Amino acid sequence: MVNNADRKSGHCLRGIDGHVWGIDHGLTFHVEHKLRTVIWDYIGEPLGDDTVERLRALQARAAKPGRSLLAELLATEELDALAARIDRLLRRAILPEPRTDYPYPWPLV
Repeated sequence: MVNNADRKSGHCLRGIDGHVWGIDHGLTFHVEHKLRTVIWDYIGEPLGDDTVERLRALQARAAKPGRSLLAELLATEELDALAARIDRLLRRAILPEPRTDYPYPWPLV
């Protein structure tokens, strides 16, 4: 649900415990729509039940009445954009394609 234009698999590190860590440069929750560069191999794949469950939990936390914790970390505009991205993804329930003619970043990792 992040809106980072520079999030590729090469910007993720797997910890020795198996946890995957995303490397951030401070634009992760940008309000302006960014071209997602997240692992193109999964475009059009349906969301799994576990992913939908986690998105619904995040959706509840991003809802206006319950924003207390997230509001401490993000601006109102960033929370609104996050909530809109969650809603859009849950409506389609598949991993999205880019909505732009902008070329894919290369090389794909």
